[in-house]
Parts: sequence; C-alpha cells; structure tokens
Amino acid sequence: MFKKFSLIILGAMIVLNLAMAVNAQEEDAQETEFASGLVTAVTDASLTINESEEDLQIVFVLNDGTVLENIGSVNEVRVGDEVYVDYVDGPEGKAAVNIYKMGVDMENEDLGNTIEETLFEEPGDESEKE
Repeated sequence: MFKKFSLIILGAMIVLNLAMAVNAQEEDAQETEFASGLVTAVTDASLTINESEEDLQIVFVLNDGTVLENIGSVNEVRVGDEVYVDYVDGPEGKAAVNIYKMGVDMENEDLGNTIEETLFEEPGDESEKE
C-alpha cells in the first residue's frame, strides 16, 4: 500500500513539474509588438524609424528571418518612406519580424521575401521563386 501511495505522489510531482516548465516557456515566449513611422536610416542590418505615436527613434535589427511583406529587398526602403514593423524584443535589441512599406503597388512586387533570400539573390536574377 505504501509503495502504491508513493508512486501516486511521485507521479503527481512529475506532472506538476511538467506543468510548471510549460508555464515558464509560455512566459518566456516573445510577444510581437508593432510600430510605424518614417524611416530615418536603413542598412542591410538595421532599420531606424521615427515612431509616429510616441515621436521617438526606434532601431530595429534585421536578420535572416525578417520578412519583407511587400518589397523585394531592403534596398527598396529609403529615408522618408513610411513603414509598419512587427518586432520582438531580443538580446540584440528590437528584432524586426515583418516590414511593410506603405505606398507600394502590391501587384508588381515579389511578396514575402526574407532578408536572407534577398541578400543571396543574384542581381538580374529574374527566375520565379517557388
């Protein structure tokens, strides 16, 4: 009887520990935030905007996973362009998840490119992406 009771207690403790671990992972999950404004600087590695609502400069880190929603390359973003940026706070700063440039004719653009895809695309490569 004591053995059976001990096994039940041990099982309950394992389940409780697993539940606590899942809860901790959910709390550590990065929440996506949103900002919009005018571009004040842009490089292959970062995008700086003057945020519309708070009137402050925000620098976003661009990485291989950053999705360019309606532009083919980060080189199409210019100082003065209006952009919307979804981002997460990370160890390197605010990491851009998605960038959407306002005023772009979406029918003529190659949508959904990542930074990695555009960095390694050969100039003049007109092949269709699959």
